[in-house]
Amino acid sequence: MDVLIGYVETHGRSGTEALLEGFPILSRKKIFYKGRELEEMDLEAILRRHPQVVFVDELAHTNVEGCRNRKRWEDVMELLDAGINVVSVINIQPFESLKDDIMGISGIEVKERVPDRIERKVETEVLPTVSVHSEKILACVSSNAVIPRRVIRLASRYNTSFVALYVQTPAEASGKIKLSSQRHLLNHFKLVTELGGQVVQVSHRSVPDAITTICREQNIKTVCMGLPTLRMPQTLFNIGRYRKFIRDLAQMKIDLIIIAS
Repeated sequence: MDVLIGYVETHGRSGTEALLEGFPILSRKKIFYKGRELEEMDLEAILRRHPQVVFVDELAHTNVEGCRNRKRWEDVMELLDAGINVVSVINIQPFESLKDDIMGISGIEVKERVPDRIERKVETEVLPTVSVHSEKILACVSSNAVIPRRVIRLASRYNTSFVALYVQTPAEASGKIKLSSQRHLLNHFKLVTELGGQVVQVSHRSVPDAITTICREQNIKTVCMGLPTLRMPQTLFNIGRYRKFIRDLAQMKIDLIIIAS
C-alpha cells in the first residue's frame, strides 16, 4: 500500500517521531508571509503523487494566505474528492455545532473550527481515526475545585489526552462529603467526559502517593494542580511530604504546573 505522511505535527515528542519512521514524509511547502517563512502542507504535491493513503494532522488549522484553500479541512475534502484516502485525528471541540456547548462548559472559545459535514464525510470516506499521541496530562481535581481551563488548553494545543484524577481521602468518604460537593464532582466528571478526557477516581489516604501511582500507570508527563493547602499545626509535616512528592515527579521526569485559583 502506498502510504504518505502529508502533514503530522509531532510537537517535538520523540515517541511520536519514532512512530513515523519508515513512512515517506512529504516536504512542507514554504510560504513567506509578513516577512516570515512559514510551513504548510503541500496539497499540490500530494495530488500529484496521488498516494493510496495520506496522513493529515490538525484539520481545524487555518492555512496562511497564499495557500490553495483557507482551511486544512478544505484541503482534506479536495484529497477525498481526488480519490485519496485520508487518515486524520480531531477532537470534538472544533466542530461548529458544539462551539456554544464547549464555551458554556469550559469557558473557552474555540476559534479554529470545522463544519459538521466533514464528520459525515469522514464516516464514509476516511480511514478509521488513529492517534499517535501516548503522553497524557493529569488534572488533579478536588471536591471544591474546578477543572483548570489551562489543562484543557494544553491538551487541545498539543493534541493529547488528559486525565482528571480525584483522590477520595478518608475525610471525604461516603457519608462525610457534602451533597453540594458531590454534585460539584459529578458535574466536572461529566465535563471531562464530554471534552474527551478520562475520569479516574481512587481512594487513598495520601493524595501525593495516589498521584504518583496514577502517573506511573497512565504514562503521565505533565501534572496540573492547585496550590497545596498548608495549615498549622501540620505545616511542617505537609511541607516534607510535598517535597517528597516533587522529588518523585522529578525522578519520573514529569512536569508539574501549579495553577493559582
